[in-house]
Amino acid sequence: MDGIKGRIEKAAQSILENEMLTADLDDEAANVLLDWGVTCARVISQGTLGLDEMEAEDAMYQPMRATRRMMRAINKWVSRYEILGDDGHVEILEKIITQASIIYGSDYIPPTSDRRNAFLSEIKGSIVDIPQLITKIRNFVEGETSSASNLSVS
Repeated sequence: MDGIKGRIEKAAQSILENEMLTADLDDEAANVLLDWGVTCARVISQGTLGLDEMEAEDAMYQPMRATRRMMRAINKWVSRYEILGDDGHVEILEKIITQASIIYGSDYIPPTSDRRNAFLSEIKGSIVDIPQLITKIRNFVEGETSSASNLSVS
């Protein structure tokens, strides 16, 4: 593995091999979350184009760490969705957005407080389909900026 392709493969594997990121999820939900994580890893890796291996490793460290933290927060949120209560949902959404800001970089525009409250109201009390909830969280987090929206895999 060399160059950018090697970095992408290594970063993706670090997500796919980390069972703690999806420990509380069924296979379908885990696959949705892993898709998001691998997409983030790919974009983070591609951002190192032109860097030598040591520079690339340094540049990728914080965003990859944030990706894992975001995935763990999402796992916790969706696997405990019904017992967290409103304060728990707000707290975890804040953690997710904080990590997304690190992952997506300076072009990322975090959702406003009004958008966050509207999102939480939208999902509150709905029937919980975990894969669909993860997709809604992803769309919400990525929906605020075109560069983050470009992370979605078609």
